[in-house]
Amino acid sequence: MNDEIIHVEDSEDKILVYDSCDKIKYLFNQDSYFNPEKNKNCQLKKNIAEIISYDDFIERFAYYTSDYGVVIDFRYFKIFAKSIIYDTVINHCSEVFDKALHDKSTFIIHLNLQGLSIIDIERLYTFICKFARVMKEKYPVQLEICNLYNSPFIVNQLLHVISLFINKETQRKFKVV
Repeated sequence: MNDEIIHVEDSEDKILVYDSCDKIKYLFNQDSYFNPEKNKNCQLKKNIAEIISYDDFIERFAYYTSDYGVVIDFRYFKIFAKSIIYDTVINHCSEVFDKALHDKSTFIIHLNLQGLSIIDIERLYTFICKFARVMKEKYPVQLEICNLYNSPFIVNQLLHVISLFINKETQRKFKVV
């Protein structure tokens, strides 16, 4: 294992990490909008929605880095999730996946599911199905692995919904970290 010290952009903290999953967990935990020590209003979705711009939201929700792969943070989507932006969000994710595929033939997704609830799955069912269909049609074999972080107990229900749209081989690529 290669020990590496990483520096997080919106933090002066440094941390010793052992692999990319540890790095991603650390990055999710250090996000200044959701870290109670850095943002006293972080518990209130309304307050976050008031202080973050739409452009900042979309860039923090899903992005690609050559070091980690694709990073998707559900916490941002939960705040702004309305059916009117579903297509925009899916298009943004497609752009991010395409950017990842520019570097290599497959991509890794690191998905933070912190805050996901049964109500969210029901409320976002249309989006989840649409997103899964796009993944199946546009990226049928390009997903290398999808690491699920901060997964609540209901993640199995979410995987069941997704399994209706993806094959068994792809289902095995989902890993709870």
